Amino acid sequence: MGVDIKNNTVFLEFYGLPGCGKSTISHMVAEKLRKCNKTVSEPTYDVDHKHNKVVRKMIKTINAIKYGICSPESFIGLIRITKANGYTGVLALNQIVNIAWKLLIYKQSKVDYVVFDEGLIQSAVSLTQTYNCKKNSADNVSTLNKLCGKCRVRLINVCVSVEEAQRRMFSREKHDSRIEKIKNIKQQEEALREFNRQLGYIKNKKNSIIIDSEKLLVEDIVSRIMEVI
Repeated sequence: MGVDIKNNTVFLEFYGLPGCGKSTISHMVAEKLRKCNKTVSEPTYDVDHKHNKVVRKMIKTINAIKYGICSPESFIGLIRITKANGYTGVLALNQIVNIAWKLLIYKQSKVDYVVFDEGLIQSAVSLTQTYNCKKNSADNVSTLNKLCGKCRVRLINVCVSVEEAQRRMFSREKHDSRIEKIKNIKQQEEALREFNRQLGYIKNKKNSIIIDSEKLLVEDIVSRIMEVI
């Protein structure tokens, strides 16, 4: 993503395996930025942590409709990429809603920092998680970037092994991710490995900050991120 001098918002996108610590780390970074007198928005964190499932769906759907109204050509492009990844019916609708409301934030945000614990990069990888998918995450990132337009973006890749991600998923109270909902342990592990493989296509993007969340304390991770953003 390039830079649009008309919009000074910096978008921080955290991405990685479920259970890697994206939400915890991103929220701590947001709090640090606020202490530096920056205006900060945490759209995905706030919606997912402050509302129940029904309200979350309503917020995302309303904002997805707004995006479709203000950017109809891009919305049609989003429908096409969803279809190209093998989604149909309700599954396709869910993907469109989950991505469109993030695109609206990119289009309309005016704060100093927008912090996504799961932004468009995470969506690009999630799109590939169908049995008949003919795309990979790099294809999806390229397409979503075009829909997003030119913005100031920093990507934070929170790395963790598949084994550690699965262990952390078992230990947390909420199980909202699609992979966590897989009951069969072997199938869940296979899904994590495929997700990790897709992460590999985008892991070395030049504007990425790569963090190993297994080897560093959370406080050290946050401090390191603050030094480079």
